[in-house]
Amino acid sequence: MGIYWKRCATPVYLAASVAIVDQLSKFAVKSFIAPDEIIEVLPCFNLVFRLNPGVAFSMLDNINYGHYILAAVALVVILFILSLFLRGKAPKSRNGTAALGLIMGGALGNMIDRLLPPDYAVVDFIDLYYKNHHWPAFNFADSCITVSALLLIVVCWKED
Repeated sequence: MGIYWKRCATPVYLAASVAIVDQLSKFAVKSFIAPDEIIEVLPCFNLVFRLNPGVAFSMLDNINYGHYILAAVALVVILFILSLFLRGKAPKSRNGTAALGLIMGGALGNMIDRLLPPDYAVVDFIDLYYKNHHWPAFNFADSCITVSALLLIVVCWKED
């Protein structure tokens, strides 16, 4: 059994690191930025404090107990990825392992937000924009999930 858990060590440590950095960044935002305050950092980048009870672009934000449903989905994703490593079905490359670890960490970071009172919502704080066109606010966990999903596509494409 030890060899199977050894396969999970790197992605689990990476996931824990991502979740910790994500939670620390959200704590800092909640501590130093007022809700709906905008702090201009660069001509295309602001720091903001937004609560997102839904998923990307605030979809599904009006569903009763949606935060529990979305937290359960994140848990299923995390357990599925862990099962890939335990069964030896995960990509063999370092990039594949890193991508899956980052996805787990991002899912864990956002899952924690959805389960914590009083908000039961994900804290978003990165606001990228061009002129008056703003991308919906997002966070560190979202960034890890998105970049890692793209990396995983490349890894899987190369392994085929």
